Amino acid sequence: MLTVGAAMAFAFKDDKLYVGDDEGFVYALNAKGEESWRQSFFQRSIRCLLAMGGSIFYGDGNGNIACLASTNGSTVWATTTTSKAPCVSMSVAEDEDHILVCDATGHIFKLNINARAIVWETLVVGADRSAPVVTDRFVYAGTSTGTVAVLDLGTGDTIRHIDLDAGGNTFVAPHVDAVLVTNDAGYLQALIP
Repeated sequence: MLTVGAAMAFAFKDDKLYVGDDEGFVYALNAKGEESWRQSFFQRSIRCLLAMGGSIFYGDGNGNIACLASTNGSTVWATTTTSKAPCVSMSVAEDEDHILVCDATGHIFKLNINARAIVWETLVVGADRSAPVVTDRFVYAGTSTGTVAVLDLGTGDTIRHIDLDAGGNTFVAPHVDAVLVTNDAGYLQALIP
């Protein structure tokens, strides 16, 4: 039986479950729940994981972001965000060359994973609740202020804030033809891009 610290993040890809814990370990488990590999990252609390292509990306409690090989967990590259705040979510941007990372202070970063560089950084007050969603050329981010921030995917510029008139935390999720938004009160709305 596998024993881990408090599990903080999960990702699924190709019949594997990847788990990050509060003690700084990332584990790869096969379909039977058996450990394929594990890597330690110096007591860093792993806060978010994203599986894409042949890579696993993690963000930790100190603003570090790393790319791991999904075959054995070896580090391909690593960088640190300018805010150095805990990462809270990750999502795929418009292609498999970019990811979006949101930190605990509401900064959203777009990273080019091939160039290993931050493309842009935008502060969205309260955007520390859910992973950003990308549709066409826009990024949608739920906030703790009852709004959804809409950003330009290419530049990170804020285009507008959509006020949902409900207050509290808002969470976004992708749908085929819309961005679904829900909040603490249980309201569900669909935004058509």
